[in-house]
Amino acid sequence: MERKSNDLYAALVELKELLVEENEILKRLDMKALQELLPRKTSLLNIIDQTHSVVDENGLRKEEFKKVIEDIRTQNERNRFFVEEALKVYTGLLSVILPSNYTPEGLKKPCLMPGIKLNQEA
Repeated sequence: MERKSNDLYAALVELKELLVEENEILKRLDMKALQELLPRKTSLLNIIDQTHSVVDENGLRKEEFKKVIEDIRTQNERNRFFVEEALKVYTGLLSVILPSNYTPEGLKKPCLMPGIKLNQEA
């Protein structure tokens, strides 16, 4: 059980480091590096999930785990916020540059200028 506990702790520490790396990639807007990182992150999350389900609560060094998990939550929240804010900026820029012909639900908006019938999809 101690080995599984050590494996889980090591995977959590690696995830924490990976999230810091992800944050740096997001700041650089390096989409290629982000795409390369995501499979590693997914694989690591699968390992954590599988290991966590096997480790008995008595086998965990609770204080160490709590600190790493809290660090992971904090870093993940930072990354989520960064992505959301970046999407808002890009959405705002695109809405200024490209007029939207569709609603957020994907429905075509009616032409607001009567008498002008242009094919807006072309």
